Amino acid sequence: NFAKHYEKINKKHDVFYKFYENENNYYQYFYGILNKYNTTGDFSPGYSALDKNILVDIKNNFDKLGVCTKIIFLIRNPVNRHISATNMRVNRDHLSLSDDEYNKILIENINDETFIINKNFIDDIKKFKNIFNDDMIIIKYENLFTNKSALKICKFIGIDYVSVDFDQKINDSIQKNIIYSKSFNFLNNYYKNELEFYNNHS
Repeated sequence: NFAKHYEKINKKHDVFYKFYENENNYYQYFYGILNKYNTTGDFSPGYSALDKNILVDIKNNFDKLGVCTKIIFLIRNPVNRHISATNMRVNRDHLSLSDDEYNKILIENINDETFIINKNFIDDIKKFKNIFNDDMIIIKYENLFTNKSALKICKFIGIDYVSVDFDQKINDSIQKNIIYSKSFNFLNNYYKNELEFYNNHS
């Protein structure tokens, strides 16, 4: 997939290709930003899938540059995330499904590799916590767009807090298909342990 994507772009001018070409470019890119600003960051769910040793290397290499790496780990209600990820694929592929067809796909996605990887977020949190210790906080996605969470994040990374109007929603998703109660019950049971962890986290 990576090679296929980069056949279509000008490699010399794509910063992500430079990361792939030489991993040192990754560290120098963010270090360069910090020569102008006090704080920078990178947001990607892909980090959670990285091997522990790679995460240790990332931390150590930034440490050598005098850069403190802090982790903001977003967790989402796993049932809501499963539904959202299913909707994203349906919309991406421009599928027009009956409710029966949609609920069938919704359940079948538990066997999809990406969904299986995302289910293991408890282990991912433990992995990150063992490496970054106090330089890590966990934020619920459902609470992210609140001033309380914004204040917590600003305090954590050491920047001034500015109150934000979160009432205006942009690109708000709409549930097109009806989700059957039996599908909800199935997913709630399937994600039982993950839901318990999520609900117990403040």
